[in-house]
Amino acid sequence: MKSFLCKLGVVLVVVVTVFVYADVWGENWKSFGSTPSGSFYYDFDSITLVSKNLIRVWTQQVFTPAGIGKMVEAFGPKYNNLHHQVGQFEIDCAESKVRNMAFFNYSRDGKVLASGQYKKGEWEFVPPGATISTLTQKLCGLLTEGQLKEF
Repeated sequence: MKSFLCKLGVVLVVVVTVFVYADVWGENWKSFGSTPSGSFYYDFDSITLVSKNLIRVWTQQVFTPAGIGKMVEAFGPKYNNLHHQVGQFEIDCAESKVRNMAFFNYSRDGKVLASGQYKKGEWEFVPPGATISTLTQKLCGLLTEGQLKEF
């Protein structure tokens, strides 16, 4: 019975991943910065106004060789074939905070190397000058201008 439940759990994770992956790849990626580790994008079509000051968005980091090297150093050789990471963030515009909701690390051939979902990721203040600060300013600016509408 326990084996069956484990298999069922794996199947559910795969199904959820496929649906999330399909949603994310109906994308309209816009650049919001780069670092020596990679280039960063957000999917304009995925922006959701969750509440008055809370935005949810999918992001993507395409890794440079230096970024891949850091990931290999941190997480092991399975990351030698790393290409990009897709993640979902929530941004609290009133408090200038962000939290991770989910992530998927993909290889060059599109296979999932690792993934995770955070039940309630911890809120972190947005550090000035950080790449995520650029995204926060851009999306909260859209909110202020009234360009984001609640569903």
